[in-house]
Amino acid sequence: MASVNYDRIFSYFLGSVSDYTIPALEEEDAEAIMTEWLHKAFADPYKRRLFSSFTMDDDTQMITFEFRNKIDDEGDEEFVALIGSKGMVIEWLNPQVKKKTLLSQMFSGKEIKWYSQAQQLGELQSLYDNTYNELRKIIRDRAYISNDYLEGR
Repeated sequence: MASVNYDRIFSYFLGSVSDYTIPALEEEDAEAIMTEWLHKAFADPYKRRLFSSFTMDDDTQMITFEFRNKIDDEGDEEFVALIGSKGMVIEWLNPQVKKKTLLSQMFSGKEIKWYSQAQQLGELQSLYDNTYNELRKIIRDRAYISNDYLEGR
């Protein structure tokens, strides 16, 4: 069985987002929030069906898994870190997209700058949709590549 440390996935996640509030939090609080996102990232059956066994241990901060169609340990570990971090990005974006008030209108000195909240919401929704579709594509491509049915062709 292969395994991946939570810190590796958290590192990938933090490299994918530009949110300065997470690193500013106390370490325990940041880890608790990111651990929750990580659990949600692997909760859906679309991802879980890839594995013949899958365990998340918050005490040791390790994910232990075995794929139904194994490629190699290093590649499998990298894949789990990738889909975990992408799933975390989706969980991070989810409340931002669902907020009723995205940002207050910004004022700068005498000059007033109005930013369209509808446009910001549209951009966030587009980012969410693109990230979600990218994650699904990564999983789908792996399934196609490791499909035993196609091996003989």
